[in-house]
Amino acid sequence: MRGLAALFVVVRHTQDLWGFSFFRSYLAVDLFFILSGFVIAHAYDRKLSTRELTPSRFMTVRLIRLYPVYFFSLALCILVVALEGSRNSISEVAGMGEFVVSALLSLFFLPSMISGNLSVFPLNFPYWSLFFELVFNGLYAITRQWLTRPVLIGIVLLTGAFTVYCSLKNDGLNAGYLWGLRSVVTGGARCFFGIFMGLLVYRYADAFRVRSSLWTRFVPIAAVCLVLASPSTPDLDWLVDALCVVLVFPACVALGGQRSSGRSDAVLLLLGAASYPVYVLHKPSGDLVHLLFSGAALNAAAPWAGLLFAALLTAAVILLERVYDLPVRRFLSRRLRTAPARA
Repeated sequence: MRGLAALFVVVRHTQDLWGFSFFRSYLAVDLFFILSGFVIAHAYDRKLSTRELTPSRFMTVRLIRLYPVYFFSLALCILVVALEGSRNSISEVAGMGEFVVSALLSLFFLPSMISGNLSVFPLNFPYWSLFFELVFNGLYAITRQWLTRPVLIGIVLLTGAFTVYCSLKNDGLNAGYLWGLRSVVTGGARCFFGIFMGLLVYRYADAFRVRSSLWTRFVPIAAVCLVLASPSTPDLDWLVDALCVVLVFPACVALGGQRSSGRSDAVLLLLGAASYPVYVLHKPSGDLVHLLFSGAALNAAAPWAGLLFAALLTAAVILLERVYDLPVRRFLSRRLRTAPARA
């Protein structure tokens, strides 16, 4: 689910290579948030509840997981801006000082502002979801000892209701990546609900336990694809978005989170592992493609240009994980294990 959702985002942000886009593909981020909460609970919920893992150490583990590929993508973004020179939209309106400040803040997952650019993260706007995810990862770790099932249910109900309200006010949930009170609040609501809904789904995983089979793996995948590929429904987009995020996606995660063992699992796991680097690298990679080829040539080659781009990007990030990401993370994890834990 996560890997395919990442590819929907790729199509959305490189649609000139495809000649089409998927209207509701922005909801892939909401699925990422729910999946993140589920996976984090699977890996760390017990350790946090018993204080075997402190909040600060948990956040260090999260940063080790995210930072190597993030740093690589940020370096690629800076390279793209340098190669594009005056043709880059940032260079056209912002001075070098603003660019340097934005790059330095981005090093620490912090948003910034650049003249003439409304993005919360001007160098690579998909970073906005990582910022919110780290914020609410930290909130979860700090409050874990009080997150009983009733409390967690209450949080999910309140944040779910507020997310529905944000969807109504914005005519959908395609918000969070631009500056502005309504956009930032909506982005925070999407992440808050998603992370804690994922935690709740994990807590009640046994209630959803079914015998693993082909349909338990592919029905939720098919449902996610249908949602992300669905067209606009004028005047009802807010309701469709809200229903998909608060009902359909949690059900898909609950069903898709079953333990399984099948011949397809290796491919599915590989695609899932590639999802995060694909997400943070697709925008600067697409910009590099536009440096090499004219827009007219790319449009004429659509959708084959898009298919080739997606295939090469996926292969590149799988290689990047093996030769760079995993070795760096293992090195940092070893250093963390040898460091004394602080209460």
